[in-house]
Amino acid sequence: MTYSLDELVDKGLEHAKHVLIGVKGAQIVPFFHIQFINGGPPPVVMVTPFRDDKEKRLVIASVRATLKEFRPLVDSYSFVTEAWVANQSGPVRSTDLSPSEREDRRECVIITAANKDEGVMRCFEIKRSPDATVCELVPETDKHDRVSGPLFNLFDDE
Repeated sequence: MTYSLDELVDKGLEHAKHVLIGVKGAQIVPFFHIQFINGGPPPVVMVTPFRDDKEKRLVIASVRATLKEFRPLVDSYSFVTEAWVANQSGPVRSTDLSPSEREDRRECVIITAANKDEGVMRCFEIKRSPDATVCELVPETDKHDRVSGPLFNLFDDE
């Protein structure tokens, strides 16, 4: 069975809730779920922890290479991670603070799913109790018409 992009996002959210809700100090380990065309290999889950931008670049290169190697058989993929997010008004400047350094930051679970033609993204704010136990994942109401970033469209060759 091959899931639609929305179903991949729903599966990612289901996993995030299972891992986070009710757990003190819980965190998501980033992972990719790659699914192949019907009749192809079984789905693959690639757990991809990274600590910094250098490791993130290595993860991106590895996943991109995997997608390229199996391109004729790959249907789609999803990516689930935690991130700090903050609202951005106007263009991003090199002098801007990163979201993790801003006072208006929010801790979120971000789930993207893409195939060769399109992609979707959903963001869920992580609400924690005073003792850091995750209480709920609140969906962002903003519509993301344009989704981009280094982990989004890994089908494109760089």
